[in-house]
Amino acid sequence: MRIRPSVLAGFGFSIVLAAYLGFANITLPSDKLIHFSVFFVLSWLFYWLFDTQSTRMIRNLTFITCTLGGGIGSEFIQGLLPYRTFDIYDIVANVLGSTSAIGLAILYHKKLIQRRRNERYEELRNSIPQETEDIDLEMHIQTVSNHESEIESDSSRRNSIITKKYSANDLSIYSSKEDLSLKNLAPEPIDDLEVE
Repeated sequence: MRIRPSVLAGFGFSIVLAAYLGFANITLPSDKLIHFSVFFVLSWLFYWLFDTQSTRMIRNLTFITCTLGGGIGSEFIQGLLPYRTFDIYDIVANVLGSTSAIGLAILYHKKLIQRRRNERYEELRNSIPQETEDIDLEMHIQTVSNHESEIESDSSRRNSIITKKYSANDLSIYSSKEDLSLKNLAPEPIDDLEVE
């Protein structure tokens, strides 16, 4: 996760200005609009301060830092100062400004991620050659049928060797040639096995 230097400079300037306006002994008209605007800008800049693809992580970090820490915490600190008063409506304006900025930043961030993803896949689609190779399916079918006939001839040759090896009396216990070929392939049990 990288920090964007230009956004860091803007955020630093904004935080100094917000601290001055929040803790100075001055009274401004339309106080709630200023609270909303200041926390909108601070949250927007803080969201874009980090260069990351994770919208969830940056959303949570911005909410904790700007909305809870800055928007709510700063009002409690102002309540401790002798020349400032605690105002619940200032907290509402701070939270609304901060959450509005976070919501808009998330929407814009997701659009940016989707646009980058589409550009990447478009490059991939363009790198695939448009001409397709012709495949000779008849050649493949002929090769498979030749291979199957070789297997059948090997099987019939093996069965003829087995029937020549055993006499007619030996074959009488088997019900078919398939049983014979399976029986002859099975290993014989070892009765006297000495383990050392």
